[in-house]
Amino acid sequence: MSVPYTPSRKCGYCFGISNSIRITLSCSHRFHLDCIERWRERNENDSCPTCKWMGQRFYQCARCALSVHNHNDGFAVRCGCFYHKECLYRQIHQNLYNCSGCHEQFNAAVIHYMGKFSKQVTYVPIVNLNETE
Repeated sequence: MSVPYTPSRKCGYCFGISNSIRITLSCSHRFHLDCIERWRERNENDSCPTCKWMGQRFYQCARCALSVHNHNDGFAVRCGCFYHKECLYRQIHQNLYNCSGCHEQFNAAVIHYMGKFSKQVTYVPIVNLNETE
């Protein structure tokens, strides 16, 4: 019998169990942001502390928990947590001013920036296939 994969809640560096894991590497190992930064300060390469694989870093959105793949799509707030711009936009416009990841209050600059962020909307016509002409 197969069992569905569930990602570990343990940090690959300190092995602490926490919901505050914020970075997932391409090799799928997960870390606290401060743990991976400590590893990177001590090592000259960008390897994974667990498997030593060198690859691209992915940050986890504090609101939707999906990976933020690049800086065009992502936004880092002062507390160090990452968001998709769309997720942070929605959170600010719902008057939720605390970070979903660490619960620190957003500073005024983040709230001001997201208030001016223009959301791109595409409208698609809906066709009723059951309608007879």
